[in-house]
Amino acid sequence: MGYGYDDFRPRRRPPSKTKRKLDLATRLLCALCRAIELRQDRPLIESVENGELKTWWDENKKRDARREAREAAARQRVAAKKAATQRKEALRKSGLAKLNDAEKEALGIKTSKKKR
Repeated sequence: MGYGYDDFRPRRRPPSKTKRKLDLATRLLCALCRAIELRQDRPLIESVENGELKTWWDENKKRDARREAREAAARQRVAAKKAATQRKEALRKSGLAKLNDAEKEALGIKTSKKKR
């Protein structure tokens, strides 16, 4: 019995209750900071805990921007791969349409008989 790559990859555990609570608190704090910023009340963010909130908020926005850029790049890669697959399939169909059954058989390509 052989081992594959997946046999040695670390397993991801579901997030703990504490992690879920922290994620929720982070999302709520982000929403609050976003609302404050939309009100253009930046001094409020800067004044909390000697500017620690401002530092956290600025770093969080940078992390979000990097994450959004990664997600956009991933979406572009998926779209490009899909387009390439579609072009390849169209080219394959175009090439097969030019061959008659005898040529397809000589190349070892199975032909499907259309039933009407």
